[in-house]
Amino acid sequence: MPRLSLRSHVKHLQQEDRLSPKTIENYSSAIDRLNIDVVDTDRLSEFWDYLGSCLPEFDSEGVMVRGKPYSYVMHANALASSMLSLQGITAKGPGYDNFRARLGRYTRHSPAPYTEEQVKLLLRESRMRRGFGLYRLLIFLVYTGAKISYAQGVKISDFKEVPGYDKVLAVSMRARKHRYTAMISRKAAEQIQFYNLRDDDLISGHDGTKKSSFTTYNRALLAYTITSAGISQQVTENRAITDSFRKFFAAKMFEDGIGSDDISLLMGQVPNTLAYKAHTAAGGRPVENVIHRLAAAYSKSSLATWEAWS
Repeated sequence: MPRLSLRSHVKHLQQEDRLSPKTIENYSSAIDRLNIDVVDTDRLSEFWDYLGSCLPEFDSEGVMVRGKPYSYVMHANALASSMLSLQGITAKGPGYDNFRARLGRYTRHSPAPYTEEQVKLLLRESRMRRGFGLYRLLIFLVYTGAKISYAQGVKISDFKEVPGYDKVLAVSMRARKHRYTAMISRKAAEQIQFYNLRDDDLISGHDGTKKSSFTTYNRALLAYTITSAGISQQVTENRAITDSFRKFFAAKMFEDGIGSDDISLLMGQVPNTLAYKAHTAAGGRPVENVIHRLAAAYSKSSLATWEAWS
């Protein structure tokens, strides 16, 4: 049986005008980042085993410690399946079954992102029922994609201008093992500032106590808000109470065509030091311009202008 080229298949689909420019870019990036092109159809099981080994693994703080971004694996899967189908070659077999099983274990218990309607509902109820500290915090989570623990201690005064990008502000964040630079829309930052009535500068009015950690306190506060508002059935099915905000951010960025590397950086999933090295080694812009790169990426997303509170 033949050895098939994924790049040649992309060109074939492009010539038939079956792919958008963004899809072509996504497929090409997957081929490059996973270092795959030729698929030996006599050794398909090895191909699927390798693809499964590329699925990302994260530590307890959500930092990717091995593997590649999930979207690359899924793009490679879609492209290879399409190529094999066109050639009349079945993808099914032990290797493919193992890959699907591994993929299933990866996604089976993964909570879904909130929808736009759910985000708006949660923001409205938090603003009406539990004071403005929780409301400010939820806006911050929605628009930065940060884990709730990353928001502890963040101040409004931490928001910094990025020269040349008037839709976004940069904010330095601390994960458990590293610092990274997140972005937030200027509209969201202005909304946070508007509801900072006590002028205490903290994103959330509660910064943790001996009795209750920052994360536990705010999760409990949100849970109480959901229950007291009687909206549990509308927002809790297959959702994680705060992590689904993070997934919402990732989903919106992906839908808007933002590259997987940029999404990972914006969410702090890859330490900036490693990202800088990889970006520079790949012939990209110098290290000092990575913040501009992230500001440019965020500015292209719908989150840069979307007003979830309206």
